[in-house]
Amino acid sequence: MKTKIFLLVGILSILNIVFAQETINDKEIQVIKPFSLGDSLGTSTVEAGTLISINEARLKYNVRGEDLLVAVLDTGLRTTHVDFAGRVEEGKNFTSDNGGNPTDVSDGDGHGTHVAGIIAGNRRTVGIAPAAKVVPLKVLKNNGRGSFSSISRALDWVINRVNEGKQIRVVNISISDSDNYTNDSTFSNDMIRNRIKRLRDMKVAVVIAAGNEYVGNEGMGYPAIFKECISVGAVFDSDMTHIHDPNPHDSISGFVYSRGRAAFFPIAKGSITAFSQRLPSELSRTFQTDIFAPGAVITSSGHLNDRDQSASQGTSQAAPVISGVILLMQQHYKNKTGEYPSIDIIESALRNCKPIFDGDDENDNVRNTGKRYTLVDAKMALDNINQSISTIAAIRAIAKANPNLVIQQKDKDKYKPLSFASETDRVKQKLEEIKRSVGALYQNYKNLESLKDDINTIKAELKQINLKYNSLEKNLKTYSKISEMKSLLIKMNEDLSSLEKSIKDE
Repeated sequence: MKTKIFLLVGILSILNIVFAQETINDKEIQVIKPFSLGDSLGTSTVEAGTLISINEARLKYNVRGEDLLVAVLDTGLRTTHVDFAGRVEEGKNFTSDNGGNPTDVSDGDGHGTHVAGIIAGNRRTVGIAPAAKVVPLKVLKNNGRGSFSSISRALDWVINRVNEGKQIRVVNISISDSDNYTNDSTFSNDMIRNRIKRLRDMKVAVVIAAGNEYVGNEGMGYPAIFKECISVGAVFDSDMTHIHDPNPHDSISGFVYSRGRAAFFPIAKGSITAFSQRLPSELSRTFQTDIFAPGAVITSSGHLNDRDQSASQGTSQAAPVISGVILLMQQHYKNKTGEYPSIDIIESALRNCKPIFDGDDENDNVRNTGKRYTLVDAKMALDNINQSISTIAAIRAIAKANPNLVIQQKDKDKYKPLSFASETDRVKQKLEEIKRSVGALYQNYKNLESLKDDINTIKAELKQINLKYNSLEKNLKTYSKISEMKSLLIKMNEDLSSLEKSIKDE
């Protein structure tokens, strides 16, 4: 399902309305209804999980999202749905719908329930993190419309709850405007961006759909363009036949268009969807679509009754896949270290999953970028996060063994946040420049055992140096005594000579 925010950037610029002053008007957000595909045409989240190795990841690391919460900023939630039984946390209604009752987060549209099911469904729909709890924040009305101020207030609410100790670790925002940006200069002091930055500093991942308005120009929508969030594009999760015409910009979804003659083309799973906005890292390392995930076509929880299911497609469906994977990553990291990973570590782990190429097997009616992107693989993401745990443990072991170790700034920059080799072999760096500086130990090691061997080698060398020093010091002391004796002998010889002379004179 697609969302569209009518953000009149040009008008705001002319009127000189600055986001930093938080005087942005309540521009309407409107959910654009996709064509109803029917359950039979959709791929379940279980099947979508096959493409990204979700079962292998959950089994290998024994994670399902237990004890973690995800805040879903959307149209609300059917809280009584069997897919969320016993796992719906207190949320809030930021709209005037449902009688303006702030505790009534009922979903009259279905978009929010569908998104939540992809993340944490656990009955008819099995989500990516089926044991996680859902915090529904209704920022869009039952007609699919809302405002920027609702999103901003919802983010404030999340920040306050996290400060109170709530374990909200991911915020999912499957909302994007209809524009296309290659950087965030237009929103340098945007009120929503400022709140995303605060959450990032609190180790809360904000996952945002890249947008559904791709027409051949690289870029992403607002607010996915913010570098502080994790932006998500969409791929097909299974082989299928795609319907399109020569007018993609007139489409109301990736499958049904408002005019033109339709054509049928085979599409391979893992191919980037025609509608998904995308921004390659080649243009800017700072601004890029961080990760792609299955987004067409997904069957998930429906809002019509407590056992309903519905099918939809879009980056709105891809974003919650990533939200679920991040919950699994956070759970494993917390289990191993007692703390949550930084968003830098999460991004690095995600960006080093499966490489995909836009234009190698896409068979659609849009101009492909011919650039490389990354498709999430849950097992690889967990492997990467596990590697980061080993690396950090190794670094801490060095620091503990060398309490007076001083790391130069250039070394800090070189190994921050953590780098993973894009090749499948991972990081295989060896300790170098031992003679130059102990600080060179600040390297990534494949495992802790080899690190211990090197530390022991250095300790042995230091021991030898200490022995040599002691010997030298002893020799120096002996030399000092000999010098004293020599001086005494010279003095005695002088005295004897003087005495001998005196005797002769007499």
